[in-house]
Amino acid sequence: MTTEDECLEALLEAADRLGESPTKAQYEELGLTPASGTIIRTFGSWNDAKEAAGLRTWYSRGSRVGSKPSDVELPPETSWEELSVDQRWHYRNAEWNTERTLDRRAKLRAWAYEYKREQGGCIRCDEDDPACLDFILSDVTV
Repeated sequence: MTTEDECLEALLEAADRLGESPTKAQYEELGLTPASGTIIRTFGSWNDAKEAAGLRTWYSRGSRVGSKPSDVELPPETSWEELSVDQRWHYRNAEWNTERTLDRRAKLRAWAYEYKREQGGCIRCDEDDPACLDFILSDVTV
């Protein structure tokens, strides 16, 4: 979990590099961590975070939410403008995120299968098929 102090340090580093109070876009271009979305979640808004860091703020002159991409499908009764930054990211990247999740699960399953295979079987019986074995996670160092 990212702390408020880590967010403030990153904002101050961005301001130092830029020589001015960073806009969200400028901050993102620097590639610093934590991400701008994390800073916004931590403080409630970009300007609230910059105020906490003692940086100059510029207040919004309107909605920063762009129009919904044509290839993004939303559930009925869902408004693009009312979604959070994270929710909009999820809908724009749903296919990639699904693939990433499936890949991560496959790697974890393969690791667990290999770990069970290397253990040599059950300590109570003769079973040695990894698909039939279970283990206690407290005994595992990942």
